[in-house]
Amino acid sequence: MLLDQKFEKHVSNVESVESQNFVASTYTYLVERMHSALNKIVESRLTSDYSPRITICPNLYFYAEEAHELGHTDDARRHHQAAIAAGEKNPVAWIKYAIFHLKVGDVERAKECSREAILSDRRDKIALSMYGLILAGERNYREAEVFLRIVTDLYPRFLEGWVNLHLFYIRTDHCPGSGTDTTLRIARKCLEDADGGTEVSGDDPLAWTTIYCPRDSVYTIAATFLLKLHLCDFAGIALAEEMSRVGRATHVLYYLAVQHYVSRRYENALSHLQEARRTYGMDYSISGLMGHCHFQRGDFEEAVRCYEFASTVSSRPGDLHLVRTRMGLCYEDAGDYERALRAFLGACDTSPTAETWLGAGVAFYECALLLLILLQAMFATISCDRRSSEDSRYRIVKEDEIPRVKIKVFRKPTEEADGESFATWGYWIKQPNRR
Repeated sequence: MLLDQKFEKHVSNVESVESQNFVASTYTYLVERMHSALNKIVESRLTSDYSPRITICPNLYFYAEEAHELGHTDDARRHHQAAIAAGEKNPVAWIKYAIFHLKVGDVERAKECSREAILSDRRDKIALSMYGLILAGERNYREAEVFLRIVTDLYPRFLEGWVNLHLFYIRTDHCPGSGTDTTLRIARKCLEDADGGTEVSGDDPLAWTTIYCPRDSVYTIAATFLLKLHLCDFAGIALAEEMSRVGRATHVLYYLAVQHYVSRRYENALSHLQEARRTYGMDYSISGLMGHCHFQRGDFEEAVRCYEFASTVSSRPGDLHLVRTRMGLCYEDAGDYERALRAFLGACDTSPTAETWLGAGVAFYECALLLLILLQAMFATISCDRRSSEDSRYRIVKEDEIPRVKIKVFRKPTEEADGESFATWGYWIKQPNRR
């Protein structure tokens, strides 16, 4: 408004624009200098030993994944934002946040987070791969190929990078022989190399495991890698290629079930898991994932059956965090708070989180409340019985003319009379006086 008043209409447009640009640049310069001076003053006053320190929890990603699996999307988002605030230049934080946005269906935000990860580290192979595959999912094939080829150029022994490029060529109907066969051949060569930089050895997600992944299958290795990034479409292509090679093997069925589970197609996931159980048998991973599918469908009774098997089988790992946590929630829903308490405490023993401690606290409170109600009912019954017994004894004494003697029941000495210690309460026995 001041600029409009300062420069009258008779001033030429060119002169007006130049003057406004000069004033704007001068104003920006002065404000930046002012902020710099103020920041130095403030920082010099906060350099004492008593300045507050913010401690960032190292398990933020674990807490975020747990919150998402339990349906607490806002809590998961806050954990990711806290991780980013702790290290804005950390590409891992931005990659994790991108995966979260893919899980909630916000592809555009996932793409933005992938770009931020690349800006933090232009050579990060996970960020480059993820951004390229997201572009491919949006049919922006030209730019997608650029990023995917950059990965293979920077990391020529990165197995997943070559398989990703191979799957991209399958997705775009690339002519066989020119790129598809070459990328697959190089990927298999990387697999033979003991020093190949695969990513399959990372931590397992909470809901599923990588134990079924054969170490000699480039397609399955790539599929587990893509499922961790929540790039389900390309994971599906990899599993389809693996199925055409080995048929409906157990590991193919299991990871197809995982693909359907993370895509929220629980009926399809259960169908693949049932088939895997018929061919392979039941173990903690199959039963656990079946329980998760039933839990998400709201069938808590069937989910508990699967969870109980997974938590008692001898080959289970020590930490079944999501199984125990959801099992506790199922028990709480059924009103079985004692079992819920045991399930939550089991989760707290291996991987304590705010969710598990809260569940244990609620279950313990409900158990204590139930015990209190039982005690109150018991004391009320005793009191009622005592009053009715005293009334009946009084009526018997009045109505029956047979002489009686009072039999004192010695329990705990609470009163002394006539040199005797006896309980203040007792009962009457019909006994004739034989004097």
